[in-house]
Amino acid sequence: MAYHWMNYLITSGQASIHHKFNHGSEKRKYLVDGCNWDSSTNTTYQLHRCYCHGHQCDVTTNIRDQRWIEEREHKLKKTFDTTSYLKSQGYNVDEMWEFDFQKLHTNPLVHDVITKERLPVYRKHPGRVNETQILNAVRRGDLF
Repeated sequence: MAYHWMNYLITSGQASIHHKFNHGSEKRKYLVDGCNWDSSTNTTYQLHRCYCHGHQCDVTTNIRDQRWIEEREHKLKKTFDTTSYLKSQGYNVDEMWEFDFQKLHTNPLVHDVITKERLPVYRKHPGRVNETQILNAVRRGDLF
């Protein structure tokens, strides 16, 4: 999902972003989904999955898992702390929540970019990709 959001920003000319699929991953205290280390922008890009980051929204509204409910505030605080840390280090932080991206995905321009820019393994196997297909794509060099 982060890949699709960042590729939309790149393709639409809104940003020049380095991410693990086009430049390899970054090694820092906090890994980020993408970055532009140009001194004029110095921007990091983060797409937060609502479940993983404890965001209360339509995506997580029906979660009944007691452990998630108990840990939700901690996950959300950790997300905000990471953003605060990045900003304190002089980075601009462009964030997108999964919930907001799903709404953005209904835009025909965004949908077209996502469909056209899918990773080769997803273009070859539309719909859900299983473990075997992913492992074979890694072996062939189509993924990572």
